[in-house]
Amino acid sequence: MVTSSEQQESGEKSSGKYIEAAALLSHVQILESKLPKGENDTFGHRKAPQLSLCRILDPDTTTSRGSSRRNLPILAMMAYTERCISAQLLRESVGFSGVGAPVEVLVVEDEDAITSAIMIPLERLDLSIDDTLVVADQQQSDESQTNDDDHYNQEQHQQQQRPKSLMSGGVIPISPNPRLAIIVGTKSNRVISIEFTVQPKSMQLLRRSFYVGEQAYPYFEPFPRDRLSTNQEDLPQTTADRSRWTRRNKGDNKKNKEVIVPFIPTGGVTSVKEDAAGNNDDSSGGKDMMATPVSCAGDDTYVWIGYGDGTGIRLHHAGLFPSVVQKYTDIFVNKKDNDNDNENGNILIDGTSNSKLPSLEDVLGQPLIRWHAHLSLLSSVISPSDTITDSNSAATNSMVVIPIPKYHPTPLAAATNCVTPFPTSWNDAYQVGMMGRGIDTGTNDDTYDDDDMNKKDKDDSNNNANDINGDWSKDYEAIVYCKNNFDHSFPTLVFYTSEDQYPGRFQGDLQELLYGSPSSEEKKNENSTVSSDPISSIVGGIFGFFGGGGNGEEEEEEEKSGGKDKDNNIKACGEDITKKDEDDWDSVLPFPAINRAPIDLYAGVEIHDSPRQITSCTIEPDGNLAALTDTLGRVSLVDLTTKQIIRMWKGFRETSCHWIQVPRLGTTLKPMLYLLIHSRQRCVVEVWQMTHGTRVKSIQVGREAQVINCRQKSPAGYFNTCYIAYSSVPFSNMNQVERIVIPLDDDDQEKILSLDTAEKIESSIQSQESTARMNRLQQFLGQTNVECQSVDVYKAMEDIDSLDDLSKCLDTVAMSSSLEEKMEVDGSSFQRLILSLCQQKLDEAISGGGEESLTNPHVELLAFKISYYTQICSGYEILHRYEMGNDEAGNNLEVKQPDSWGLEAAGWTSTYLKITKEIIDRNILPPPTKPMMFYEFASCLVAPKKWRMAEFDEDNGGYALYLSDSTRTRKDIVARIFRPLVSDIFSFNVVNQIFESIGIKNNYEYKLRCFGEWFVGLPIKKATKNAVFAQFSPSIRWLKETVASQIDTFLDDEEIAPMDSLYNFCRASEDLIRAFWLGALCRQAIYEVATDKEGETYGKIDSTQIIDRWDVLLRQLRVCLLVSLRLFGNPLGACPMSVKNVDKNGNFSVYEWLARDELTMSHKQPEIASLEIACQISSRAFDPSKPEGDGKTRWKTVQRSCLTAALGESERAEYLVDFDDDERLGALHLYLRLHNKPELLAPHRALLLVSKWGRKPKRIDILEDAIIAMQAIDLDKQKSVAYSVILEVWQSRIRPIFRAMLLGFADVQEISSEVIAPLLNDAGWVNAFSKLASKILDLLVEIIFEEGENVSEWSSQVADDDTTWPPVRDCFILQRLVARNKALDRSALETHQTLVYALRINNDVQKLTECIPSFYHLFVHGALFTEVLYTEEIEEKQHEFMQDSIVAFAKAYHGPNMDILNMGDIGTLADLWDFDMVNVNTLFLLSMYEFGKDAAVDELLTKSSSLISVQHFVDEGLDIMCRRLNNLLNVNPSDDIRSIMGTLDADICEWVKDKAEDSEPLLNAKFDVKIGSTHLFGLRLLSLAATADVQKDQRIQIHSLIVLSGTIVKVLESAARENETTVEASRPQTSKEGSSSVSDVSTEEVGI
Repeated sequence: MVTSSEQQESGEKSSGKYIEAAALLSHVQILESKLPKGENDTFGHRKAPQLSLCRILDPDTTTSRGSSRRNLPILAMMAYTERCISAQLLRESVGFSGVGAPVEVLVVEDEDAITSAIMIPLERLDLSIDDTLVVADQQQSDESQTNDDDHYNQEQHQQQQRPKSLMSGGVIPISPNPRLAIIVGTKSNRVISIEFTVQPKSMQLLRRSFYVGEQAYPYFEPFPRDRLSTNQEDLPQTTADRSRWTRRNKGDNKKNKEVIVPFIPTGGVTSVKEDAAGNNDDSSGGKDMMATPVSCAGDDTYVWIGYGDGTGIRLHHAGLFPSVVQKYTDIFVNKKDNDNDNENGNILIDGTSNSKLPSLEDVLGQPLIRWHAHLSLLSSVISPSDTITDSNSAATNSMVVIPIPKYHPTPLAAATNCVTPFPTSWNDAYQVGMMGRGIDTGTNDDTYDDDDMNKKDKDDSNNNANDINGDWSKDYEAIVYCKNNFDHSFPTLVFYTSEDQYPGRFQGDLQELLYGSPSSEEKKNENSTVSSDPISSIVGGIFGFFGGGGNGEEEEEEEKSGGKDKDNNIKACGEDITKKDEDDWDSVLPFPAINRAPIDLYAGVEIHDSPRQITSCTIEPDGNLAALTDTLGRVSLVDLTTKQIIRMWKGFRETSCHWIQVPRLGTTLKPMLYLLIHSRQRCVVEVWQMTHGTRVKSIQVGREAQVINCRQKSPAGYFNTCYIAYSSVPFSNMNQVERIVIPLDDDDQEKILSLDTAEKIESSIQSQESTARMNRLQQFLGQTNVECQSVDVYKAMEDIDSLDDLSKCLDTVAMSSSLEEKMEVDGSSFQRLILSLCQQKLDEAISGGGEESLTNPHVELLAFKISYYTQICSGYEILHRYEMGNDEAGNNLEVKQPDSWGLEAAGWTSTYLKITKEIIDRNILPPPTKPMMFYEFASCLVAPKKWRMAEFDEDNGGYALYLSDSTRTRKDIVARIFRPLVSDIFSFNVVNQIFESIGIKNNYEYKLRCFGEWFVGLPIKKATKNAVFAQFSPSIRWLKETVASQIDTFLDDEEIAPMDSLYNFCRASEDLIRAFWLGALCRQAIYEVATDKEGETYGKIDSTQIIDRWDVLLRQLRVCLLVSLRLFGNPLGACPMSVKNVDKNGNFSVYEWLARDELTMSHKQPEIASLEIACQISSRAFDPSKPEGDGKTRWKTVQRSCLTAALGESERAEYLVDFDDDERLGALHLYLRLHNKPELLAPHRALLLVSKWGRKPKRIDILEDAIIAMQAIDLDKQKSVAYSVILEVWQSRIRPIFRAMLLGFADVQEISSEVIAPLLNDAGWVNAFSKLASKILDLLVEIIFEEGENVSEWSSQVADDDTTWPPVRDCFILQRLVARNKALDRSALETHQTLVYALRINNDVQKLTECIPSFYHLFVHGALFTEVLYTEEIEEKQHEFMQDSIVAFAKAYHGPNMDILNMGDIGTLADLWDFDMVNVNTLFLLSMYEFGKDAAVDELLTKSSSLISVQHFVDEGLDIMCRRLNNLLNVNPSDDIRSIMGTLDADICEWVKDKAEDSEPLLNAKFDVKIGSTHLFGLRLLSLAATADVQKDQRIQIHSLIVLSGTIVKVLESAARENETTVEASRPQTSKEGSSSVSDVSTEEVGI
């Protein structure tokens, strides 16, 4: 029980109280890690465990020493994943005190994955097995055990034994300990219950086993699937989908009316929730299980379980405790043992009295309720006679069914016996339908007569039994939505209900629908049976018997006997059936009624809002509201009574909703309700007051945070609280869980007390009658088709006597449009009449109630409302008279010569139109054409929020009534109030009269602010002609009077700032053109007034001080217009431009403006540098924010420079040459010269160019320009800035593309796969991009910070200067970038470099993963800051990769002869990997010769002898020559070679063959090289050998090979010449050219 002090604690802000969940999360993570991976496990991190809390009622209220104290609350916390559950006991405290050890609760297989889990404490311990020690079972000595540890060990030993029957005696009672059950739902449709005993002293959870016979089970399944009792197996069976169609064919068979529907749900358990649903019926129930059935108290807890196929169950929470079922099983077993000794079937319990054994549902007080929502299948069309089985359950497994604990009837609801909104004639048919389920509705039918009145008293005496069956005749509701409704074939949200919303189907066809077409006599007999046998109905509801009585023969015998001894027969029949089922009791099927025909739920109200898909639904504890989250980032609040969405929040993605209830201390009112919205994407938790309240709390949390619900019990009932776990990720340092406290402020508490007091005072009128009168008035004034006149409304008001209702009526009448639009009431005349009536009733109430009535809150409220609406009537009448009598057609004001500021404003308007090509008045609403109606005027005004404290000021016009806070609503009334200011000069005073009537006559600043809103809403033409340039402008006249009044009021103040609200309005206005016009108008008015006042006060008023303020503002607006128009179309900052936003640091960077202006003219660094220097020394530069820019020539020059925004890119480039031209004066640097800082502009250009490239990634040239801009940053003076800019470019633009290139787009959120994927398939783009990425990494490598140097320290680049506007300051953008700097890890940077180079050399990802350390962790956001470790295995793989790359490069080379030894990226990569370049060069040259590309490197070999290993080259070159000669002589010899084999040295040829066969050539090496090239290669080898220390034997071998190859060359040349001679002899006519060509061909053929 939660004490009042604990309630007070819940209303106060907690300081440091938290729960440490680290041990529990670690425990469940360890359990999870030990499990084998399932088939459904996906790649990546597993989901964080879900947390759940439950408050345990601690029976101990004192410490072990006996000193009384209030213990801290005990909380049971559970953490569960899809495979395992752990639990732990804790106390809400500071630190780690009072924490029990975590225990393992459940581990399941992958096919039994957990979908939901809750914890419930047992509210009545007397229903469970007592905590007693059975002496006979303890084989121990009789030694007393006094200390706590022995007591704990003894209880733990008891839990491991088979509990003995409590009937055996010999027990030692001990104090009861709390019980806790964890209810688990799985995707295999199983519901599992695990019970624990809570040990408060030791803070331990002891598991209680469930026994079936002598077999112990660690958990309990209360709802076994497809299991029937022995009696149920003999009855006809059907399915839930067919049950209704089956019953329609049972009308003629009276013996087989009972139908079994086996419990076989599919689709998995979608929801398990607890709710306190009370029963208002009072019945006496004892604590003994053998007493009469207990009553269901108003705060008893029920468990609601929903399945994916639409099946649902509701059961009292105690029925899910194994010990409760175990106790009933023991009693049942003992009864069977004693049946032979008791003839009447009654047993002696506890030696007290004989009583009949109740069922388990009798003990719980309510029966098990089963319903079935008939869902539409999405994947296939299934006929009504088909069933939903596991084979086709895929159609429903995406359905989520959430039961609504409270039933809300709709206007179309059928009139049942529990909800009867209107009388019906088809209630009999409804009873027949309910009897098909075995339900006694208890309502009258056609066979009811006067004789049955004698039976009523008997029935009333058995209310306890009837109550158990009562819930079956009630209606139920559920919310259903589809999570994966991609084809939108299912509605967004559906309310399923058991009520029949189409009464016509009950007008005679329900009988046929359920049972066919029985005769009227059968119907009469059937109805009579239903009404006359309540006991049999109860027994059937408990044990699965659905008939209203006994068998058919007994019914016929009853009919023949005419009802004689009817009650005795019923009793005997019921006892026989009861006895039969009691003998059939099975503890494994504790609730046989689960196989009863379910209550049918059909789709009622539907909400269609495609493509919105609901992701979660949370129902508030009272069952009146529901919070929905969806895929569009919306949170919707649904009123379940009307099924309408009443509120919506936007911008909440990855969101969960929860409910918080705050008790109202000291009152009888319900707790205050709050909705908690947790957005993981925004990392915020927000709490909003219901239903239309404001946000009361906002908490910034991490992405891993989790909100946890917790129900608590208080004397007033249950209330819901929430806790926040700052991180649910195991092994985190933020695993603390803290309660979210919503404190009530003084205003809320005052409101609660006043409401409670008012409810006690206002009690003279019956609520029903008062409501009826109010409804009648609302019906008259509502949008209905009820014909009525204003006199009917007045009479309805006369009938209302309640002062509170009269206050509401005044609001209703004032806001009703029907009076003027439908009843044609003119103006406020009827309102005056109603106010007079209310005043009369108020006077009567005060005179009759005495002085005490003056303090009655209802009297005060009505008096305020009368004054409030009287003022509204006065203001409306003034406005109405003007609108009815004014004709603006004749208002032609004379135009005067404008001043300089007015001319400049006109120039800016013209410039704006030329640049934007837009209509400047496109967003301006047209002026109203019809007079304003009273309800429109009244709806635009708001009463004081704290009306009790509001002051009635007679001098100021009464209560201060202000215009609506809604800008949209305020626009209309502002336009009408200030409309006289653009009319003739004699009408402007109407404005002051209206403000005086609503009580704000002297609130000058508020009136001026309204004037500003009105002026910027005028069309430009009307504003200039009728206000700024008018000779006798009413607007200027009104402003002058207001300013004069302000100056007179503040005459004695040191500083006078009239029109301050308009000044601030112009500063904050984002419509710069209209702000400039308004500023010019105000400056003109204030100039005239200040000048006159200075003369009147003889210099006391300094007009210069007052006027200069507005001059400075207009110059600042000039600068804003210059920048916004010259850079039109470019983003300029974080928010829209205004003077106020520019002044606020952190919104705009002037250096960014200048950099953008530079880039509009050129991207080339030399040209931009020249422009910056030229603008610094130009004589035409000036500052437009100073008086020097006020000249007409100057501001026209500024306006002309803005026209460059309307030019093309090529035309803008001309300004680099002609920037000094008067007519084409362009660069922004000329007007912001003090901000022309090249050292700050270069970083901005780099960032802007990279951002532009991000929008056009195909333009590689833009990225190249950005790199050039980064290279222009001085690394000595601006090291931190350069580092931050380059790092930002890499992290935001380059890194994500490489990550997507290597590992796909799955974990890359920064770029679009649709844009980048096609580019990654373009080899040319990828190569160019990779080279530029290498340059960026090279820039990072060049930046070296010394040890101890702070990389995030900002060094000021400029000196502050406030003489200009915007003032010169350090760039906040670069400051923020520098502040984010982190020191790079050089090993990580080098690893990224090597991978970028390696990708250009070889894009084989499999090889790269072996030779690049931490490959899969590269290119993530923090990869550059994490150390990378190399291993020997990786280094070996790098050598293999380098060798393969060199060989592949040599093989693919087809370029010209090489002059220098340059392998491009291979050389760079070798240098990064610290390879010896001598070996790399040697391998490359050998590979070139291996592939026969001698000509490309012959000259290079001679030049690069110092860059290679000569010894290694000679060794490998000797093998290459042998392989070539062996191929020529032995492998592929030609005829010519065969002919000369005898002339060659046999020993040398044999040595060549052996040498070639022993060597290992490269893969696909080329052996058929020209013998001449081989001979030349041998000569070069011999030359190299002579210059190095090569052994003599090797030189001799080379020489021998040279001799051999030379001999072959000579022989082949001789053979070629002979062939040439022969050809010439045979062809004497052949010319020299022909012979020459033949000779060439022959020589080629022999391989020379």
